[in-house]
Amino acid sequence: MNRFVQIGTILIASFVIGVAVNQINPHGIPLRLLCMSLSFGSHQKDYVETSVDSTLLLFFQGSGLFIDIRSEQDYNIDHIKGAVSIPFFELFRHPENFPKIDSTSTLIVYDYHLNSNRAFLSARFLANRGFKNVTVMRGGFIEWLDKGYPVERHKR
Repeated sequence: MNRFVQIGTILIASFVIGVAVNQINPHGIPLRLLCMSLSFGSHQKDYVETSVDSTLLLFFQGSGLFIDIRSEQDYNIDHIKGAVSIPFFELFRHPENFPKIDSTSTLIVYDYHLNSNRAFLSARFLANRGFKNVTVMRGGFIEWLDKGYPVERHKR
C-alpha cells in the first residue's frame, strides 16, 4: 500500500511540474486550451457548422468576419479574401488581441481541414467569450481552394 502512495505522489508531482513548466514556456500550450481540450465533447455546441458552399454565400453577402486560425506563415501565402489572421495558439494565449467587434457579429472560423478540432475549439472559445453567432466552416481552407473560391495571395 505504501508503494502505491509513493507512485501516486510521484505522478501527481510530475503532472503539476509539467503543467507549471508548460505555462512558463512561451511556446507552451495555454492552460485555457488544456482545460477546454479535456472537456471537449462534454458540452453542447455553442456554434454552428456550415458547409463551404453555404459559407460562400455569407462571403458574398459580406455578413461575416472570417477568422483564419492557421499559422501566420500560411495566412501570408494565401487566405480567404478579407479574413483576419488569428493563429490558433495566439487566440488562447492572447485573447485580448482579438479584434474589438460587436458580440452579435457573425464569425466564421476556418482551419486547413474538413474536421479540424482546432476550428471547433476556437469556435467554442469565442462563443464562451460572448460571441453569439460563431460558425465553423466544415471542409476548411483546402476545400475552399479546391472549389476555386476567392482568395488573396501573397504578392511577391
